[in-house]
Amino acid sequence: MGKKVREAMFSKNIKKFNNWGGVFLSTMLLAFLFSSCLLWLTADYQTTVEDFKNIRSFYLARTIKELFLYEYYDGAVFSENPVVYNCGTVQFKENQQLELIVRVGKYRYDFKEELKGTDFLRN
Repeated sequence: MGKKVREAMFSKNIKKFNNWGGVFLSTMLLAFLFSSCLLWLTADYQTTVEDFKNIRSFYLARTIKELFLYEYYDGAVFSENPVVYNCGTVQFKENQQLELIVRVGKYRYDFKEELKGTDFLRN
């Protein structure tokens, strides 16, 4: 085989593979970018939903705590422990501090309130 024939054969094959490689790499890059964007959007959405649930349950727990403290300082006698509200429950212990455990759904929050100087509010 002559040198020119060999160069002509290899140049056609190299040209054919260069075009195929360019299309293949472009397709793979596009698929990678699309899947990365989809994964990022999905993870971002799940994080946003979970953060919203955490924030909502925290503010519900704070509201339940304030309702409980209002009833507690108003002189309400709690015959049962935990105290049940429509959004959650409150367990309490009276020591030097008032220890509250508020449960909202699957979340649990611990609060402590000082009783010093507030005894005169209790009847």
